[in-house]
Amino acid sequence: MRLFEENYFNLVLRYGLPLGIVNAMGWLVIIHLYGFSVKGMVGAVLFSFSLVLSVIDGKSYIIPNSLTALLFMMGIGYHFFTQELSVLNRVFGCTTGFAVLMLLAMISRGGIGGGDIKLSAVMGFWLGFPEVLYFLFIAAVAGSVWGFLLMIFRKKGKRDPIPFGPFMALGFLTIFFWQ
Repeated sequence: MRLFEENYFNLVLRYGLPLGIVNAMGWLVIIHLYGFSVKGMVGAVLFSFSLVLSVIDGKSYIIPNSLTALLFMMGIGYHFFTQELSVLNRVFGCTTGFAVLMLLAMISRGGIGGGDIKLSAVMGFWLGFPEVLYFLFIAAVAGSVWGFLLMIFRKKGKRDPIPFGPFMALGFLTIFFWQ
């Protein structure tokens, strides 16, 4: 599945101005806090990436494989140059991210999609172990609170799907910048 075939590009274009404003504000905050360091520049790119991914998943309930693969390749490049964690730690983080969401998908009988599972594995690679567990915890709490609020205001029922990608992006960025 290619990014442009599925009309995801048009979805991002439709929200271009608000996305651009939020993205610019995010970059300003990140550069203000981290400067033009490697962490600051990579973090700003990850922020933009997470923003686009969140809009696509939020509107279409799909996390494109092309975005997940791109994030994985970026992670390999970043960690090749920084070597902050061992390769074994990255692989364990990736495996843990995959296993936790795969287990939840099996228990919930489809409540977690394949895109969420793959994205969790890639984010686990970026963060390593045990940080992958922290990011998943933050994502689960944020998603639960959001789902609870949607049910209180009768926007969703308890069986209605809620995209998990935006909450995974929130947890991922939180832990990435916290490290």
